[in-house]
Amino acid sequence: MRPDSKYFCTSPFSEVRINNDGSMNFCHYAQNSFIHKDENISKISVDEYFNHSESVQERKILVEGGKLKRCERCYHGEKINEAYFRVRRNLQFGIFPDHHFTQSLAESSIKEYIDNDNLQPHFYHISLSNLCNLGCIMCESVNSSFLAKDLKAAGIISQHTQILQDWTTNEVVWKKFLQHIQNNKKIICVHFMGGEPLYHKKFYEFIDHCIKADHYYFHLTFVTNGTVIPNNDFFLKLKRFKSVQIEVSLEGFDDSNDYVRFPSDWKKIKNNLEKYISQIDEKISLVLRTVPQFFTLINYDKLLQWCLTHNIVVDSNIINQPIFFKPAYLPVEIKNNIKAKLKKFIVDNDGKQISSINVRDVSKITNCVSDNAKMVFALLNETVIDHETQMKNMINYIARLDKIRNIDVREKLPLFSNFITEKGYEQLRYKN
Repeated sequence: MRPDSKYFCTSPFSEVRINNDGSMNFCHYAQNSFIHKDENISKISVDEYFNHSESVQERKILVEGGKLKRCERCYHGEKINEAYFRVRRNLQFGIFPDHHFTQSLAESSIKEYIDNDNLQPHFYHISLSNLCNLGCIMCESVNSSFLAKDLKAAGIISQHTQILQDWTTNEVVWKKFLQHIQNNKKIICVHFMGGEPLYHKKFYEFIDHCIKADHYYFHLTFVTNGTVIPNNDFFLKLKRFKSVQIEVSLEGFDDSNDYVRFPSDWKKIKNNLEKYISQIDEKISLVLRTVPQFFTLINYDKLLQWCLTHNIVVDSNIINQPIFFKPAYLPVEIKNNIKAKLKKFIVDNDGKQISSINVRDVSKITNCVSDNAKMVFALLNETVIDHETQMKNMINYIARLDKIRNIDVREKLPLFSNFITEKGYEQLRYKN
């Protein structure tokens, strides 16, 4: 066994992701373009995928010290954030990076899985559907039915694009999946993504099924856009699980959130956050999930301050596509303004880029906020590719989308008005 500390990851040995269309991957960060057409829950079971698919061969590559093409997102992310997903997953099995890697791997329980031909997932990342009530501009049509509808109307994606993707409409497949979950007693965590899980009846069915089957001794997490608040009975059900983490997707407490996460209302979401906070106890925790990007960083300091004040963890995703929304493409003067605001949150930590591997440790909220500020600095300092072309692509994209939505980005975000106008927004908006 010759695993390389730069590439080895426990996810292919312990995790499965089910996408909105039913396709399966071994990790929710792995690129879906590498999925084979038969690797779909409508065609093979989770057990078959986990033990008899291409993922088995990819495990062998990792064991032999190789790197996986579908894992480039993590490799790139680690250049910006040393506590990126691959490192986190390894640490959950007691595998440490750098010079501790070899010994900790040898002592880790993951070695029991490396040569095992019959594994069961410990971690699940499940998207029931792309059904969503928001159309976030940095999202993809496969993850938001709202965005898919708008992108199709704007002519940005093919007219043949399927608006709604939902593998759970096949009741036979859904029942088999529930039975699989019930049979797997090695589950550590089940995580639901969207679309918007709280808009999907199958999410509530899953909760009820686990409780009825007396199978809820695992961690449950789910992402929500904050526009929905379940009733008290639902929160009581959640408290049956080992723990529950509610992850609210939010960019900030200003109009940039409403523009980017159209058609949300940040004031209502902020009010909903207060209701979620009222449910926090030893079983339920709250995390803010942000996607730092071109239009959302001007007042990011206010979001970080809110997290400090309310002792709420913030854990950011790095935007990969569309590339023109990356913070590095911002005008220099705006970048400098953002950096100046974020400096006050940064803790030195002996020069380390990321101070804590457990980025969701609420007892280290100061370090958590500091790490997010550091990551934004790194994103702002990334090398840009063909700036002028990417800005033209961005203006064309938002002009066409804004026209369909009957909004004008310059009214929502006046700071960018001159820049956007100079890049031809007006002409593009009325030309399309």
